[in-house]
Amino acid sequence: MDSLMRVCVPATAGRFGARLARELLKRGIDADLNGDRCRMIVSLCHGLVATVNDTDIRWCSPQVRSGGRRLCRIRRTVDGAAAALAADYRLLNGDDGPARARGSARAAPS
Repeated sequence: MDSLMRVCVPATAGRFGARLARELLKRGIDADLNGDRCRMIVSLCHGLVATVNDTDIRWCSPQVRSGGRRLCRIRRTVDGAAAALAADYRLLNGDDGPARARGSARAAPS
């Protein structure tokens, strides 16, 4: 493997990302994990992706601020991030969306 292709995810970001994915699975949301340069990317569905680094978890919420811009969220605990991400996931997919059906977080083809 070429040394330029290595992914350097810090141990704490990797652990936080894995814990976040487990917490989301407890809430019925299947998330994909990917390592990026010095962080973890947790993808819940189209339009909802969280970035996990050593100190916090960040994502853009589907909620819109008064100026028409999306609300950016930052959480410093895995439990707080999982609860807020689950709420945002339900906003995007509805209460009877894929989260109830313990399947993949990706939207079904129409």
